[in-house]
Amino acid sequence: MEVAKRYKNIDYTNSGFSHSTFEDCEFNDCNFEGIDLTDSKFYACVFKGCNLSNATLLNVQFQDVEFSDCKLLGLHFNDCNQMLLEFNFHNCKLSHSSFYQLKLEGIQFIHCDLQAVDFEEVMLSKAVFDQCSLQDARFSGADLRGANMKTSYGFTIHPEDVKLKGAKFSSSNIAGLLSHTQIHIED
Repeated sequence: MEVAKRYKNIDYTNSGFSHSTFEDCEFNDCNFEGIDLTDSKFYACVFKGCNLSNATLLNVQFQDVEFSDCKLLGLHFNDCNQMLLEFNFHNCKLSHSSFYQLKLEGIQFIHCDLQAVDFEEVMLSKAVFDQCSLQDARFSGADLRGANMKTSYGFTIHPEDVKLKGAKFSSSNIAGLLSHTQIHIED
């Protein structure tokens, strides 16, 4: 078990990655691109400026993990161990990633690029999407009750396919709930 260690500028694509348990560790500017992280455990860890694009997340445990300024393209978070799964994202690129059928109540996406992300059948109640690009993101069957999407943009959500009670939108992005109806909204 690795406890309270700081890892900086490590390219795991060259050095290899040892599957282990990490607690209260910080990864700064590390490259995990395409790395197999199967069965790794991260508790109360922080990833800053890291690239985890296309990494294998089979049975990975993320508990109380923060991702900041990270590149996380094409990740299948739905392959993670779902027991106590908890993470938040700040200024991250998550395009083409999948959260399919996960329970992510209260998750925070702050200033994130979430283009073509799969949120189908995801529990996103009380989630925060602040200043996020959601172009081509899929929400069919999602639970967005109490979610805050007031400052996000580019989404198309079919209200009849999701739970929206108490969700927050703004007048500038409400068209994303009506675009499929072919109604023209004019200022």
